[in-house]
Amino acid sequence: MFSSGHLSFKGRGEKWNSTDDGESIATEISSVTKLEVLELCGNSLGVDASLPIAEAMKKHPELKKALWSDLFTSRLNTEIPLILKTLCNSMIVSGTRLTVLDLSDNAIGPQAIGALEEFLSGPTCFALKELYLNNCGLGSAGINVAECLIKCHEAALRHNTIFDLQVFVAGRNRLENRGAKALAKAFKTLGTLVEVKMYQNGVKQEGISALAEAFEDCPNLKVLDLNDNTFGRRGAMQMARVVGKLTKLQVLNFGDCLCRRKGSESIVMNLAMNCSAIQELRLNGNEIDVETAQKIVQMCKSLPKITILDLQQNCYGRNWSILVSHFQKPFVDFGAESDDDGSRDGDTSEEESDKSDED
Repeated sequence: MFSSGHLSFKGRGEKWNSTDDGESIATEISSVTKLEVLELCGNSLGVDASLPIAEAMKKHPELKKALWSDLFTSRLNTEIPLILKTLCNSMIVSGTRLTVLDLSDNAIGPQAIGALEEFLSGPTCFALKELYLNNCGLGSAGINVAECLIKCHEAALRHNTIFDLQVFVAGRNRLENRGAKALAKAFKTLGTLVEVKMYQNGVKQEGISALAEAFEDCPNLKVLDLNDNTFGRRGAMQMARVVGKLTKLQVLNFGDCLCRRKGSESIVMNLAMNCSAIQELRLNGNEIDVETAQKIVQMCKSLPKITILDLQQNCYGRNWSILVSHFQKPFVDFGAESDDDGSRDGDTSEEESDKSDED
């Protein structure tokens, strides 16, 4: 399908194995006069088929968006690096200047990241605005990605231009503290991020603290999603101090992050004082009790643009129905009583819980 410079093979579920398979795709690529968007997602590309496709791409230095998520289903981890290297080299040779790269839902991992390093570090990515690496099994390769971003920034400066990366999405990648700290260094170096999504990455307090420090140098941040990592009270308090300075924030997702009572309250307090642009705030699954939830709702009343306050799956226990009846606001979601996590154990302090989170 071709429309206004957009060539899409999205979701066909085809297996491109042979050179002939690749030639049929290459023919369509070559027939486009000005190709700005190439969408290959939802198919399975093999080594042989990638060769003619890469050759056809060399004729299109005007390419801006490479949308290649879910492209290697059933491919061996020895094949994926070869295919990525072939495609990336074609863009390097042609002098492409991408603005969007989506490689989500591909098994890149440490075994294939080497195929991307020259590409991500060089002129082909100087104009990159959006990078999507969601669910790529990066693990320790998150460090490589971070190093590439810093190298790209430095190389761009040497060429008298700015590497203005604005969107970075890398959820479900097992980045953990090491990857988070490396990416924090990259974010701090760039300072250009507008949207960051790093949910479900096993990041704990040390990594969260590093990210908080980095976000302080990203004043244009509007969307921040760190859902399902482990802040702990200390990490939440550090993040609270920073988010209160990010006056352009519109969407904040700290659900299932174990911010706990004091951490959650501090986050909202800082937002309420300084961040009038907030529209969506998610603090579900943070062991918030009834008293803290009441304080949070009251503080959020001062946020003029808020449309969603997610307080589901917290620790309201038998007081859930009372809380809902007294603090039912159009923007507040307490969830269903059946989803509530029950009253918090009063014998366990937040300090003790924090320690167990880091163990």
